[in-house]
Amino acid sequence: MKLKQICLHGLLLIFLLSESFACTFTPEPFCSTVMNTRPDDVIIAGVISGVDTLGINIEIVTILRGTENRTNVRIWDGTDFDCNGFFSMAAADIGNVNDSIIIALPKIDSLENQWDVLGDYRRPEPYTLTTSLAIKNGFVEGFITGSHFGGIIVDIGSFKYTEFIQSFTNEQSCDRIVNTSQTHLNKLKIYPNPVNEILIIESDRDDIISLYIYGYNGIITAIIDASSNHPINLSYLPTGVYAILTDKKELVKRFIKI
Repeated sequence: MKLKQICLHGLLLIFLLSESFACTFTPEPFCSTVMNTRPDDVIIAGVISGVDTLGINIEIVTILRGTENRTNVRIWDGTDFDCNGFFSMAAADIGNVNDSIIIALPKIDSLENQWDVLGDYRRPEPYTLTTSLAIKNGFVEGFITGSHFGGIIVDIGSFKYTEFIQSFTNEQSCDRIVNTSQTHLNKLKIYPNPVNEILIIESDRDDIISLYIYGYNGIITAIIDASSNHPINLSYLPTGVYAILTDKKELVKRFIKI
């Protein structure tokens, strides 16, 4: 009996410890990160020019915020931390040589690691924040702005690089980016909400092919042809909260099925 109690107490202790050390990585979007959480970081757009075991080098193309006189800067590895195991803060995880990125960087003003160099930069913590975006084929891609729905990261998908740079450097904020995204999404309308059986979707967008209805569990419940406006019969869906996303992972709107 005592052995059974000891085992139960041991299992309970392990459970409590695992809960206390568990980490939930729910990242904030880039705009929220750089404007609210890390407002003092230097933000640059550049190309990764070198990668080694302790960091990466970035050739600066544009400075979006802050001051930096060098054309090539060093990003050193951050400090690993223990959260149900060690999570790498290696700067090399940011990207590969010749990758183009936008990144918010904390300047090193105190030494935490033996490899730190005052005045250089350290890899920002990436697990609860979105500190970098990819630049591909003239577009900025990543979790730029948005929210979560059932574990799905909902963002504006991509943004033209030239417009992103111009907007941010001119205004030092993401306001125009967010507003542009909202204007874009206003071309998609759904009603009624709440809905019992028939949902009407109206779209003036010619850049999307499909719309997806997600349940809060993150499972797709329907795929809709976005090229034509037509009523959707949702009588088969159970009562609950759902979301409609475009094929670019833009959140159109949440709705309630009754």
